[in-house]
Formats: sequence, C-alpha cells, structure tokens
Amino acid sequence: MVSKSSAIPALSPAARLTPSSCAWAATWAADGTVGRAKSSDSSSLCTRIPRARACSPRLAPAERAEISGPRPAAYEVELGVGFGGSVDGDARAPSGGLLAGLHLYRGLGAAMAADVAGQRQVALGQWAATYLVSRLGLGLALRVRPGFVWADVALLPQITRLSVEGKNLMTPHTAAVWGASVEGRGRIGLRLGAVAPFVSIAVNRALVGQTLTLDDRPDSARLSSWDVGVVLGVSWIFGSHG
Repeated sequence: MVSKSSAIPALSPAARLTPSSCAWAATWAADGTVGRAKSSDSSSLCTRIPRARACSPRLAPAERAEISGPRPAAYEVELGVGFGGSVDGDARAPSGGLLAGLHLYRGLGAAMAADVAGQRQVALGQWAATYLVSRLGLGLALRVRPGFVWADVALLPQITRLSVEGKNLMTPHTAAVWGASVEGRGRIGLRLGAVAPFVSIAVNRALVGQTLTLDDRPDSARLSSWDVGVVLGVSWIFGSHG
C-alpha cells in the first residue's frame, strides 16, 4: 500500500522555483491524482504541460480600438455659382459670379472667384459716368464647420478691371482701368449630398483708389474703395476618400 507521503514527490526549495515544477504541481493538484501520482512520473507529466500553462504566462497584446464612423474625404472639389447685389459708397448694383474651391488637409484649401458688379452711375457736374467692376481672385480658404450645416471663410487677393463710360457727352468715351483689391468672404450653407446651397457675404477693399474726371472739365468724382456684397448661390461638391 502506497501512502500519501510517499506518493507526493518532495520538492526542494530550488525545484519549486522552476517553471516545469510549478506547472507539474498545478496540473497534479487540479486533476486530483494525489493518490496515484509517483515521483518517477514527474518528468513525463511536466513534458506534457503546454507552454501556455506555465506559472508566468505572457500577456496578450492589447487590442487596438477601432474608430467608428465614416472616414473624412481626403479632398473636396467645389464648383459653384451665385447671384445677388453689392453696394459701395456711391450706388447699388446687381452682381454675380463663379467660384471654385479645393479643400485639402482639415478643411484648409484654395479658393478662386470671378465676379462682376453691374453698372453704377456717378455724377460729374452736369454730366455723368457709369462704371462696371470685374474681379478675379485666388487665395486661401478654411472650412471652419464641416457637416450638414457648414461654414467657411476665405481671403482672396484680386485683380480688378474698372470699365467706365461717359454719359450725356457730345462725344461718347469709354475707358478701362486695371487695379488690385482684397476680398474677405464668409459663407454658411447646407450639405445635401453633392449639392450645397449657401449664403455669402463679401467685403472688398480696393488697394488703389480711382478718380473719374472729364478730359476738358474740372469736374471729378472719387469712387469708394469699399464694396459689400451679399450673394445666394449653390455649389456642387465632389470628394475622394483616397
């Protein structure tokens, strides 16, 4: 008859520190083989213990959290048109134009706009002159609020063309003057798929002042350097998720 004391292998302090002895002891106790185990079988038992059941198991790598939600577009191309009105210090006039934009990293991008303010009239003594302003600008744009309700701002240096025509003159006379201006523009709109209606407010500042004069008369009129316009428009936006 084998007693429990003779069946349990005696483990020295050094043996208790080895991984194979710890794995053997844990398996032996969990399987309830106290009365049947023999010290001579310890080597075979330890060789059957998987590496993963050792006393110092390796920690599993932490799982990386997945970010839910749609991926933002890598870039967006915008083409739009708008119509409205503008006013300077002298008169009001209808206005309209075309715009294009390219939004890149985090809404930062470039914008281009070409617009025309309709004819305005200014008095030159007992005569008059009409003028029309055309602008072409290219600058930086920033989409400050993306989503269903969006907003952006832009700063556009511009080339301007002032077309002037004399009125009530014996000899009709026209002239064109080139200049420069800067436009600050803000827009707010809705995103309905690829269509984006918007409202735009733009403030223009001429860098070079313009004065209208008659060739043989002292009468003159200095045009306002400021122009404010409000436009209702719609854009078509195309994006790529790259």
